Amino acid sequence: MNRGGEIAINSMGSADVDAVVKPKAVDGRRGVMPLVGKSARNKQVTAFLIMFLPFIGFLASLYWIWTGRATAIDYTLFGIFYFLHMLGITAGFHRYVAHKTFSTSGWFEGFLMICGSLAGKPKDVRNWRTSAILMFERATMATDWPLPLMDA
Repeated sequence: MNRGGEIAINSMGSADVDAVVKPKAVDGRRGVMPLVGKSARNKQVTAFLIMFLPFIGFLASLYWIWTGRATAIDYTLFGIFYFLHMLGITAGFHRYVAHKTFSTSGWFEGFLMICGSLAGKPKDVRNWRTSAILMFERATMATDWPLPLMDA
């Protein structure tokens, strides 16, 4: 039996969607286990900071642009970091991790994973890979768009 979040690969090399086993909560129900105590507080603070600080930065950037304080360095850094995090999401997480469309060296793989993490997307790259496999396995025809996992 699989541990929570893992998938089974059948003899044909594709994911066995029915073999996915979700972790059981303390009360025996399947699904997300509740966090309690210090770990719950740490997750709440982390989630708040990840969601709130970029918004404050966005508002500050609007203010700087409006008042004419934004410089060429600000625009250049924005462009560089935007390029890096989009490279990490599109080429790293999507093309490399989800589809395995190319192979690369270990240091460049690490670089892509770091760049993708700049976007704050997945907390775990393995979760990204598992979700991608399950979405594509559930598509029944070549023309189906993979829909988000509603019950995963």
